[in-house]
Amino acid sequence: MRAQLRHLVHLAERPSLDLQVLPMARGAHAGLDGTFTVLDFPLELPGDPGTVYVQTRLKGVYYEEAVEIGEYRQTLTRLQAEAATPAESPRVISRIAEEMAA
Repeated sequence: MRAQLRHLVHLAERPSLDLQVLPMARGAHAGLDGTFTVLDFPLELPGDPGTVYVQTRLKGVYYEEAVEIGEYRQTLTRLQAEAATPAESPRVISRIAEEMAA
Protein backbone atom coordinates (compact mmCIF):
# COMPACT_ATOMS: atom_id res chain seq x y z
CA MET A 1 0.00 0.00 0.00
CA ARG A 2 2.91 2.36 0.63
CA ALA A 3 3.92 2.02 -3.01
CA GLN A 4 0.39 2.95 -4.07
CA LEU A 5 0.44 6.02 -1.84
CA ARG A 6 3.81 7.10 -3.22
CA HIS A 7 2.44 6.61 -6.73
CA LEU A 8 -0.46 8.96 -5.90
CA VAL A 9 2.03 11.57 -4.68
CA HIS A 10 3.89 11.21 -7.98
CA LEU A 11 0.64 11.56 -9.98
CA ALA A 12 -0.22 14.73 -8.04
CA GLU A 13 2.73 16.42 -9.78
CA ARG A 14 0.85 16.33 -13.09
CA PRO A 15 -0.46 19.79 -13.99
CA SER A 16 -3.70 18.34 -15.40
CA LEU A 17 -4.59 16.57 -12.15
CA ASP A 18 -5.89 17.98 -8.87
CA LEU A 19 -5.58 15.41 -6.10
CA GLN A 20 -7.40 16.10 -2.85
CA VAL A 21 -7.78 13.81 0.13
CA LEU A 22 -10.35 13.98 2.87
CA PRO A 23 -8.64 12.81 6.06
CA MET A 24 -10.65 10.49 8.27
CA ALA A 25 -10.09 12.92 11.16
CA ARG A 26 -12.56 15.28 9.47
CA GLY A 27 -15.36 12.87 10.43
CA ALA A 28 -18.68 12.43 8.66
CA HIS A 29 -18.93 14.08 5.26
CA ALA A 30 -21.17 14.33 2.21
CA GLY A 31 -19.35 11.58 0.33
CA LEU A 32 -20.23 8.77 2.69
CA ASP A 33 -23.17 7.75 0.50
CA GLY A 34 -20.72 6.34 -2.05
CA THR A 35 -18.61 7.27 -5.02
CA PHE A 36 -19.78 9.27 -8.01
CA THR A 37 -18.25 10.77 -11.11
CA VAL A 38 -19.30 14.11 -12.60
CA LEU A 39 -18.81 14.06 -16.35
CA ASP A 40 -18.57 17.29 -18.35
CA PHE A 41 -18.59 17.34 -22.10
CA PRO A 42 -16.98 20.58 -23.31
CA LEU A 43 -17.92 20.02 -26.95
CA GLU A 44 -21.61 19.55 -26.20
CA LEU A 45 -24.27 22.23 -26.42
CA PRO A 46 -23.83 25.34 -24.26
CA GLY A 47 -25.76 24.99 -21.03
CA ASP A 48 -25.53 21.18 -21.03
CA PRO A 49 -25.28 20.24 -17.32
CA GLY A 50 -23.24 17.12 -18.05
CA THR A 51 -23.90 13.70 -16.54
CA VAL A 52 -23.30 12.00 -13.21
CA TYR A 53 -22.31 8.34 -13.04
CA VAL A 54 -22.91 6.36 -9.84
CA GLN A 55 -21.78 2.76 -9.50
CA THR A 56 -24.06 0.91 -7.09
CA ARG A 57 -23.60 -2.63 -5.86
CA LEU A 58 -26.04 -3.86 -8.52
CA LYS A 59 -25.43 -1.62 -11.53
CA GLY A 60 -24.16 1.68 -12.85
CA VAL A 61 -26.62 4.56 -12.98
CA TYR A 62 -26.36 7.70 -15.12
CA TYR A 63 -28.13 10.87 -13.98
CA GLU A 64 -28.87 13.38 -16.72
CA GLU A 65 -31.51 15.69 -15.24
CA ALA A 66 -30.21 19.15 -14.32
CA VAL A 67 -31.65 18.99 -10.79
CA GLU A 68 -30.00 15.63 -10.07
CA ILE A 69 -26.67 16.76 -11.49
CA GLY A 70 -26.90 19.96 -9.45
CA GLU A 71 -27.21 17.92 -6.24
CA TYR A 72 -24.05 15.99 -7.06
CA ARG A 73 -22.18 19.15 -8.06
CA GLN A 74 -23.08 20.71 -4.69
CA THR A 75 -21.84 17.57 -2.93
CA LEU A 76 -18.58 17.69 -4.89
CA THR A 77 -18.12 21.36 -3.99
CA ARG A 78 -18.65 20.58 -0.28
CA LEU A 79 -16.18 17.68 -0.42
CA GLN A 80 -13.56 19.84 -2.14
CA ALA A 81 -13.99 22.54 0.51
CA GLU A 82 -13.62 20.02 3.37
CA ALA A 83 -10.65 18.18 1.85
CA ALA A 84 -7.00 19.09 2.08
CA THR A 85 -5.99 21.40 -0.78
CA PRO A 86 -4.20 20.03 -3.84
CA ALA A 87 -0.97 21.50 -2.43
CA GLU A 88 -1.50 19.91 1.01
CA SER A 89 -2.82 16.52 -0.12
CA PRO A 90 0.50 15.02 -1.34
CA ARG A 91 2.02 15.89 2.06
CA VAL A 92 -0.88 14.19 3.84
CA ILE A 93 -0.45 11.08 1.69
CA SER A 94 3.33 11.06 2.17
CA ARG A 95 2.89 11.32 5.94
CA ILE A 96 0.53 8.34 5.92
CA ALA A 97 3.00 6.32 3.83
CA GLU A 98 5.82 7.13 6.26
CA GLU A 99 3.64 6.17 9.26
CA MET A 100 3.05 2.81 7.60
CA ALA A 101 6.82 2.25 7.42
CA ALA A 102 7.26 2.78 11.15
